[in-house]
Amino acid sequence: MSDGPTRRQTIGLGVAAASAAVLGSMAGSAAEATPDDRGAAGRIRAVSGGVADVDVLAGVTGRAVKQVIGRASMPLVGFPMSMVLRAGDRVGISKTTPGFAAAAMPLCHWVIGIPRAVGDGSFVIAGERALGGPGLAAAAEAGSSIKARLLDTDLDVAQVLAVRSVSEAELS
Repeated sequence: MSDGPTRRQTIGLGVAAASAAVLGSMAGSAAEATPDDRGAAGRIRAVSGGVADVDVLAGVTGRAVKQVIGRASMPLVGFPMSMVLRAGDRVGISKTTPGFAAAAMPLCHWVIGIPRAVGDGSFVIAGERALGGPGLAAAAEAGSSIKARLLDTDLDVAQVLAVRSVSEAELS
C-alpha cells in the first residue's frame, strides 16, 4: 500500500484548482482553453430549458464538495435526452466545449456488482443506491454482475447513465 495520495484524492486536488480557474475566467472573455480550464465541478441548483444554475464547488472529495466558491448558469451538454437533472446532482464544468464559454457535463463514476432491488423502485449496487431502469432490473432478476455508470450526486439515490456487462477480468 502506498503512502501517497489515492487516485481520487489526486483528481480532487486537480478539480479544486480547475474550479477556481474556470470560475475566475468565466467572468472574462472566452480565451483559448488551457489545461486549467478542464475538471471543475459543480452542483445543480436548478434546470430550465437545457440551462443549469450551478454552484461551483471547491473540489470533488471531502469538505471541498460542500464548499461553494461561486455560482454560474450554463448549458447542459452530454446528458441523455431522457435524463431529468435534480437539484443536488453534480456536474463537471468545462470551458473547452465548442460554442460555449462554459458548459455543464456529466460527472460520474462506475460501480460493479449485482444489483439488488429495494422496495421503493431503486436498486443497490456495490453499496450505492441508484434509480431503477431496465438494465438494473434485468441484472437483478438474473443475479448477474454488471457495471453501472452513476451520476455523482449529493442526493441519496444516484441516476444511472449506462449499464453494461462485466468481463471476467473486471470481476477479479
